[in-house]
Amino acid sequence: AGGDATEAMRRTAINAVEALGYEFGAVDIGRLRDGGFVVFEVNTRPGIEGSTLTAYARAIIGYYP
Repeated sequence: AGGDATEAMRRTAINAVEALGYEFGAVDIGRLRDGGFVVFEVNTRPGIEGSTLTAYARAIIGYYP
Protein backbone atom coordinates (compact mmCIF):
# COMPACT_ATOMS: atom_id res chain seq x y z
CA ALA A 1 0.00 0.00 0.00
CA GLY A 2 2.89 2.37 0.76
CA GLY A 3 2.15 5.74 -0.84
CA ASP A 4 -1.51 5.01 -1.63
CA ALA A 5 -2.48 3.82 1.87
CA THR A 6 -5.55 5.49 3.28
CA GLU A 7 -5.63 6.96 6.77
CA ALA A 8 -7.99 4.13 7.86
CA MET A 9 -5.52 1.55 6.55
CA ARG A 10 -2.66 3.25 8.38
CA ARG A 11 -4.69 3.32 11.60
CA THR A 12 -5.48 -0.40 11.23
CA ALA A 13 -1.79 -1.18 10.76
CA ILE A 14 -0.77 0.96 13.73
CA ASN A 15 -3.44 -0.68 15.90
CA ALA A 16 -2.14 -4.13 14.93
CA VAL A 17 1.43 -3.23 15.91
CA GLU A 18 0.28 -1.68 19.20
CA ALA A 19 -2.02 -4.63 20.01
CA LEU A 20 1.02 -6.91 19.85
CA GLY A 21 3.01 -4.61 22.13
CA TYR A 22 5.61 -3.91 19.44
CA GLU A 23 7.53 -0.67 18.96
CA PHE A 24 7.44 -1.13 15.17
CA GLY A 25 6.57 -3.64 12.50
CA ALA A 26 5.87 -4.09 8.82
CA VAL A 27 2.19 -4.92 8.49
CA ASP A 28 0.82 -7.04 5.65
CA ILE A 29 -2.71 -5.78 5.23
CA GLY A 30 -5.52 -6.26 2.72
CA ARG A 31 -8.79 -4.55 1.90
CA LEU A 32 -12.04 -6.45 2.31
CA ARG A 33 -14.95 -6.20 -0.12
CA ASP A 34 -16.93 -4.24 2.47
CA GLY A 35 -14.16 -1.61 2.63
CA GLY A 36 -12.67 -2.83 5.90
CA PHE A 37 -9.19 -4.20 6.32
CA VAL A 38 -7.65 -7.50 7.38
CA VAL A 39 -4.17 -7.88 8.87
CA PHE A 40 -2.36 -10.95 7.60
CA GLU A 41 0.79 -10.59 9.66
CA VAL A 42 3.11 -8.16 11.40
CA ASN A 43 6.77 -8.64 10.55
CA THR A 44 9.17 -7.58 13.28
CA ARG A 45 12.21 -8.24 11.12
CA PRO A 46 11.23 -7.28 7.59
CA GLY A 47 13.70 -7.14 4.75
CA ILE A 48 15.14 -3.64 4.75
CA GLU A 49 16.11 -2.65 1.22
CA GLY A 50 14.98 -0.23 -1.45
CA SER A 51 12.00 1.91 -0.51
CA THR A 52 11.59 0.02 2.77
CA LEU A 53 15.04 1.20 3.86
CA THR A 54 14.10 4.79 3.09
CA ALA A 55 10.79 4.49 4.97
CA TYR A 56 12.49 3.01 8.04
CA ALA A 57 15.21 5.68 8.01
CA ARG A 58 12.60 8.46 7.89
CA ALA A 59 10.57 6.84 10.68
CA ILE A 60 13.63 6.44 12.91
CA ILE A 61 14.79 10.01 12.27
CA GLY A 62 11.26 11.30 13.01
CA TYR A 63 11.03 9.23 16.19
CA TYR A 64 13.91 11.02 17.90
CA PRO A 65 13.62 14.75 18.61
